[in-house]
Amino acid sequence: MKAVVIRKHGGPDVLSYENVKNHVPKKDHVIVKVDYCAVNHLDIWVRNGLPGRKVSFPHILGCDVCGTLVESFEGFKKNEKVIVYPAVESGVPRVSYSIIGGFGKYQGGYAEFIQVPPENIIRKPSWFSSKEACALNVSYLTAWNMLERSNCKKNDTMLIWGANSGVGSAAILLAKAKGIQVITVASDLKKLNHAKKLGADHVIDRSK
Repeated sequence: MKAVVIRKHGGPDVLSYENVKNHVPKKDHVIVKVDYCAVNHLDIWVRNGLPGRKVSFPHILGCDVCGTLVESFEGFKKNEKVIVYPAVESGVPRVSYSIIGGFGKYQGGYAEFIQVPPENIIRKPSWFSSKEACALNVSYLTAWNMLERSNCKKNDTMLIWGANSGVGSAAILLAKAKGIQVITVASDLKKLNHAKKLGADHVIDRSK
């Protein structure tokens, strides 16, 4: 299959588009044909490398995946459109989960196919396009977990730093859906206007 592979840490020049071996089907795993894989900031961190975090080379990046099931399983049909939930049990002491395509054992979605545990397969709602669905995984999961842990309720007020990041944008939309008043921070007029379009009640220009 075709894939974008890294064989060492570094800048964009370490990305290599090449032929790699197809996934050998593993027990209790499913294979998804990748339709779309969004670019996430995690991809840059893994590509550059972080102190104390290891990855086995060659490695395929890509944690935000939407695709098509290669075979049927457990109520899912062959050729059904699905979203790949990005968090998997890490098997590392004190680290509960790792992210597919990140610092862990699972290869990511910069490829024609991806292989994941069946519990990571979510049926794609028909009202989402595949492009939209692949943008949800890590940013919206992170934002949702933070909102839940905050215990903020309707009419509470929340400060969201970084209005235009993936997590910041998701947090604004999810917070407003929960009826929370949003104050957010951005670095220039264009980003401030975008935050207002997303629904932020108040915006702060941190450059001033």
